[in-house]
Amino acid sequence: MNRGLVVCLAVSAALSFAAAPPPDAVAFVNGLLGKTFWLKVEVIRIQQALGGMDATNIYPDGLVRYQARIGIRRTESTDPEEFTKDAQRTIQQNRQFSQVRVANRGTKVTVSMAKVEDKEIELEFRDSGNSKQKIRLKFDDGRYTLEDVKRLVALCFAESESDAKGTTTVAISVGMTIEEVIKAKGAPKTRVDLGAKTILTYEDMKLIFTDGKLSDVQ
Repeated sequence: MNRGLVVCLAVSAALSFAAAPPPDAVAFVNGLLGKTFWLKVEVIRIQQALGGMDATNIYPDGLVRYQARIGIRRTESTDPEEFTKDAQRTIQQNRQFSQVRVANRGTKVTVSMAKVEDKEIELEFRDSGNSKQKIRLKFDDGRYTLEDVKRLVALCFAESESDAKGTTTVAISVGMTIEEVIKAKGAPKTRVDLGAKTILTYEDMKLIFTDGKLSDVQ
């Protein structure tokens, strides 16, 4: 066999192996099938006459971004209310037979399908009316661990209604990292990165971080 071909095949095999999802993460995700949870984030779907587009994406830093292409226009926002209004305006302007469907935080759901890939994990769930929607966990660099997956799943789903709606006590203190706050309080409504300063906005407060540490609460 040609030596150059052997090298190419070896490199290709190595890259494929490196990009494969971690087996323990795959097992964990498959273990979610059939389980019931309560949503900790708003989940949005653009429902069309045939099929639809699921707009909810969760990134490793805890950012929730809603994205969908409606007609020739791409609608995108980190604010579910803003995204919904923008999507509705675009649908009306294009005179499309579509609607924006929102599963609110606190909605009881059951995981019905899971698809694990190297850069994305897709979780489909159904509510009490059997309507289906999806959340995508995004790993753009193609590298993640079981702990990464568990952390993002915990941002999306709660095991009790009170936890989902934030009725349990959450302790926030100065000096906490962004990751620690998101783990404790859930995904923020908006996130603004301004170099050394980062601002997370929740329904009840605005948290300001300096050099990655919580410095002020408003």
